[in-house]
Amino acid sequence: MSEDSPAVASAASSSVGTFSAGPLRAEINDGRVRVSYSGVEIVREIDAPIRDAGWRTLPVIETSAEVRETEGGFRYLRRFGTSDGGLAGELEVEVFGTDRGAELAARLTLSAVADMDVNRAGFVLLHPVDGVAGAPLEVGHPDGSVERTRFPDRVSPSQPVFDIAGLRHHVHGVEVVIAFEGEVFEMEDQRNWTDASFKTYCRPLALPRPYRIKAGETV
Repeated sequence: MSEDSPAVASAASSSVGTFSAGPLRAEINDGRVRVSYSGVEIVREIDAPIRDAGWRTLPVIETSAEVRETEGGFRYLRRFGTSDGGLAGELEVEVFGTDRGAELAARLTLSAVADMDVNRAGFVLLHPVDGVAGAPLEVGHPDGSVERTRFPDRVSPSQPVFDIAGLRHHVHGVEVVIAFEGEVFEMEDQRNWTDASFKTYCRPLALPRPYRIKAGETV
């Protein structure tokens, strides 16, 4: 954060701003996070859309958002709920410097107030195509095995990567290491829908859907 930023900033609106820890910058807007490192876009977006049984994105209402400076970085906390009152959510994003560069940690908690049937309720990451398409990709799987493959160069009509617990790759010389916990992820090529990105999402489409989050259950 800049030196003249307040120690605690309560967001009057959903648009929060841009914050940094060393060479890492995080742009936060409506709970969506865009990440760059030394000016290189490494993650186009981290988001957590909640999709109902008909694949409609449920509107959410933000109840609070604040940014707090920490040693070597910042912490962003957003509380929200679905407009129908079915889910209450909390998104926390921390950015801090490390010996090797910088790290961003995002944590999402969704608590069901009532039974909810959903097709998706969890993190979605968009990876840029520029500097990524055709590039080597190391995929960590939940069983601890590691697969060495590549991001698709040509548009992939099916999911290019399944069963993801972690990703390691480079974007224009910047090493990007991503670890997932709490859910199994897979990837699809968004260029099929004219979007210049790859999308890593949970949960896998091979699992039954819609699925129910029961009242009192926390994701």
